[in-house]
Amino acid sequence: MGASLEALQTLQQVQIKLTALRSKIEARRKQVAVHRRKFAELEKQVTARHDTVMKQRSAIGQVELEIKSREAEVTKLRNALNTSKSNKEYATILTQMNTDKADSSKLEDRVLQMMTELDRLRAEHDLVVSQLEKERQVVLNAEQTAEAFARDSHQELSALEAQRARASEGIPSSVLQVFERACERHEGEALAAVIQPHPKRQEYICDGCNMGVTLEQYLSLLHSRDDMQCCQSCGRILYADLSLARS
Repeated sequence: MGASLEALQTLQQVQIKLTALRSKIEARRKQVAVHRRKFAELEKQVTARHDTVMKQRSAIGQVELEIKSREAEVTKLRNALNTSKSNKEYATILTQMNTDKADSSKLEDRVLQMMTELDRLRAEHDLVVSQLEKERQVVLNAEQTAEAFARDSHQELSALEAQRARASEGIPSSVLQVFERACERHEGEALAAVIQPHPKRQEYICDGCNMGVTLEQYLSLLHSRDDMQCCQSCGRILYADLSLARS
């Protein structure tokens, strides 16, 4: 293996550790984001259910006002009944009064039904409020955990970043660009060995993706040493497994 490939292997060892640590930090941040989204959704539900409760209370108030209005009308009719001047007038007033009483009774039944529905809506609202308060604590705990992990990992992260900077010194920028692209695609594992699945066959594959590598590529890696070859399938930088060359 040539100097550049050896340097890349050293760089990859650091990169894998760095990527893993960054992933752990990012995973905790993503968890915080998940809980924040859930908290925001619960806030919307609380607002919506509160509005529904208020609309139901308003509707009940309107029906209660209608009941009071009918009761006032019944009182007027009762007074008019006492001062009626004929049987016909008496019968007319009495019929109207009984109709208003019946309507008022229906409205009272409706209010009872609406109050039952209001109790149900309040219970649902209170349940979501309870869930919101629990999720508030979950968000707080997740934030504290993420912050603590990032803080505790800061020294290790800085050390790995410094190691990575030192390991990348002397590697051509064009090679580093290929390395970076492969790192982004494969979580820091930018290099892959060329392996021979069947010892008796001159067939070679990329150890990263298990796709075929041509004999020409493999021989180029053996003889050119620093001739960079990339897997045509996954884009990893290939290097020859020297144990194959000795076998």
